[in-house]
Formats: sequence, structure tokens, C-alpha cells
Amino acid sequence: MTPIDDRGTVAKLFDFLRAEHGLESDADLARELNRDTAYISKVRKEKIPLTSNLILFIHIHFGVGVQEIFERSGQQFRWGK
Repeated sequence: MTPIDDRGTVAKLFDFLRAEHGLESDADLARELNRDTAYISKVRKEKIPLTSNLILFIHIHFGVGVQEIFERSGQQFRWGK
């Protein structure tokens, strides 16, 4: 398992997923996540949020714990919003 950096970002989360699963590009990652490449690019650049739907899909598809996803992406869990 790759060590977790001090402060996560969505880009670091995506880089981790790519490295751990042998994906060469964000296009490969987008295919694995059943998402559009443009969508992945916008999430990577944090122009749109990392949604709970995508977090859950990453958890189920890649087997990454939800807490680890939050840590690697720098996201904070917020109830009700």
C-alpha cells in the first residue's frame, strides 16, 4: 500500500488509484469508474466536487476504504450537506 501524504487532494487520490491498479491515464481511470474523461478531469482539478456517489463507487470497485478516500482526497465528511 502506498503511504498517505500529509494533505490529500483529489489529484493525489486519482494518482494513487492509477498507480495501484496499473492505469496509464485518466482516460483509463474514467473507463474503470464508468465516467466521462472530461468529468474526471474536472473532479481532478476540483472544478466540481468529489461526490458521495463517486466515493462509494471507488470504495466498491477498487476496495479502498471510505476513510482512506477522504484522507487521500483531502475531503472532509459533512453530515447533511
